[in-house]
Amino acid sequence: MQVKKNNPMIFFSGGGSGGSVMPLLAIIESLQATDLDLQFCWFGTKSGVEQQMVSEVLVPYISLPAGKWRRYFTWRNVTDVVFIFSGFVVSIYYIFKFSPKLVVTAGSFVSVPLAWAAWLCRVPIIAHQQDVLPGLANRLMAPTASVISVVLASSLVDYGFKARHLGNPLRQAFLRSAQAEDDFLKTNSPEILILGGGQGASGLNDIIESTLPELVKFCSVTHITGKGKKLHTIVSGYTAHEFVTATEMARLIKKSDVVISRAGLSTLSELAYLSKPVMLVPMPNSHQEINAKYFSDHGAAILLDQINMDTKLFVLQIKSLLEDNDKKHKIGYTLHNLFPKESNQAFVTLVKSFLS
Repeated sequence: MQVKKNNPMIFFSGGGSGGSVMPLLAIIESLQATDLDLQFCWFGTKSGVEQQMVSEVLVPYISLPAGKWRRYFTWRNVTDVVFIFSGFVVSIYYIFKFSPKLVVTAGSFVSVPLAWAAWLCRVPIIAHQQDVLPGLANRLMAPTASVISVVLASSLVDYGFKARHLGNPLRQAFLRSAQAEDDFLKTNSPEILILGGGQGASGLNDIIESTLPELVKFCSVTHITGKGKKLHTIVSGYTAHEFVTATEMARLIKKSDVVISRAGLSTLSELAYLSKPVMLVPMPNSHQEINAKYFSDHGAAILLDQINMDTKLFVLQIKSLLEDNDKKHKIGYTLHNLFPKESNQAFVTLVKSFLS
């Protein structure tokens, strides 16, 4: 990796899930589009999904030893302390080697030792908080951070004077496709889009498979299943994709009348940008349930329970929403207005403030 001494270096760190990586990639793309001569380096896990994603923005990637602290007794907590300490030592090495001007993270455990090392070496840190409630990684990094950017206004109270309500930046390919003139042929029947998150959602897929014969009677169904998770059922009016690009995702969201989704904030940010009515089926026993309840309580989504799902009622709820134009508009409008506008530019301005 070649480093130009006169060009500021920024470290980015995140991983473990695509949801935590997407906003950081969006920030990098927005910075790459400026006239600043910046250099970037990404720190992630050795085998995480983030490495392939980072390659899309042509940023050097370095894997760090990563451990995770679990809030219950397990011997893995003992061994992972070694990995956490190793990650800290390796982080200090790279900080001295590359002299970054800023570290930007997004709530991943691989980022914690890097943030601690950056704080010790007096490198400023921006930590990005997506979910309604702070995760353990962000709580551990918060004392070291100079600024904590939050997606939702309700998160401002969690971080006090350090918090900035900036929203969630979006990938350039998504924005270009979302803003383009419609270049698709919409079918005569209503269309629903089903999103299971970056890794797909087997539980949600099972519900769709059991209800698909009824759904296609009154709508067309497009389903992002996740890699290796395509359904066995093949019926007319149903289209499945294991994975789609950011450009394709924007097109699919634009042409849909209703979206059924998990409750990750990266996906919700995209749906909000396009003001789409959404029915949320959060991952059971996870932070997504709190996310989904927040949006449901604000009238920005319809909340469904995967574990206690009544499939007949599920079909009726979809049909009812598709037929209620006023309700669709109200949900989409409310969702759109829960998120700050111009988030990409807000992050560029924030980063510039640390480089000046």
